[in-house]
Amino acid sequence: MSTSRGPLSTAYLCLMTTILVWGFNWPVVKMVLRELPPLFARGLSGLGGAILLALFALWRSESLHVPQGYRVRLAISSVITVFAWMGFPTVALKWLTVAEGALVVYTMPIWATLFAWPILGTRPTLRGVIALLTAFSGVA
Repeated sequence: MSTSRGPLSTAYLCLMTTILVWGFNWPVVKMVLRELPPLFARGLSGLGGAILLALFALWRSESLHVPQGYRVRLAISSVITVFAWMGFPTVALKWLTVAEGALVVYTMPIWATLFAWPILGTRPTLRGVIALLTAFSGVA
């Protein structure tokens, strides 16, 4: 029997775990919002995740040092990807159902592509148009 199935099995296990955690995240957050304010709830989960990742990196003897030239870009990127990605949808869950919130969040690449067209002048290629049509058909 081939031993190459081990890494593939591990990859599938990681994929399935990610799918389940991301899927259950939305209803759990909706329940947490009954007790805690949105940004506080997400702040706690973000802080917990950051601590776990830092401990994991230190356990692997990896440096957490950010070079001087990258700190401002990292801070801006963090605000956009972490605060906006985690914060705004969590605030929106105060008024949206779990399904509506997840739909808005996971269709963000579609909206980013559509907004890039008039704002940045980035016209989608034929491949991009096919991807958008495929994405919209998946949502429908």
